[in-house]
Amino acid sequence: MSIRRVQIELNQCFLLQMSSKRLNNANIDPKIWLTRNHMSFLVDNLQFYLQADVLETQFVELETKLKKTKDFGEIRYSHDTFLTKIQAQSFMHNKVVYSCFNDIMDNCLSFSSLVNSIYNLRDEATPKRNEQLQHVIREFQVQTQALYKTLRSLEKRQIGSHLEQLLTRLNFNNFLAENNGLIIK
Repeated sequence: MSIRRVQIELNQCFLLQMSSKRLNNANIDPKIWLTRNHMSFLVDNLQFYLQADVLETQFVELETKLKKTKDFGEIRYSHDTFLTKIQAQSFMHNKVVYSCFNDIMDNCLSFSSLVNSIYNLRDEATPKRNEQLQHVIREFQVQTQALYKTLRSLEKRQIGSHLEQLLTRLNFNNFLAENNGLIIK
């Protein structure tokens, strides 16, 4: 699943919410705005972590090693190390964390789809859609809390690792820690 796609969909929700606000739509639920903000925050920080903290850092390390050697065996070993570190720091081999990320991304897309259908001027919010939206919001809370608790339990076993960097990004201003991993109350 593409993180960029999720970001685009969440940004589209924001645009719909803003146009609805300009039309003075009284049916704007603040919990929907807050959820979209938190989803965007989580997805943006995950994307930045992967791009800046994982890929860029590992690429610079690989590039430095490649400049120092002419031996093909060392180059291949450095490249294999590069790929292994990227996979490890992206949690591709940790099924629990990887599954949490995928579930959150799927949930963000479901949320975006529902918000788009509710705020679309040609479509009216129905009790069923509102109920579905509340279910998606609750699922996001559960998934975020599970991700945070999983990352915290892993952190206790991996002191000084890339995991601390990701947790720092996700737990900005100690917000998740103070709310036991819950984003929306």
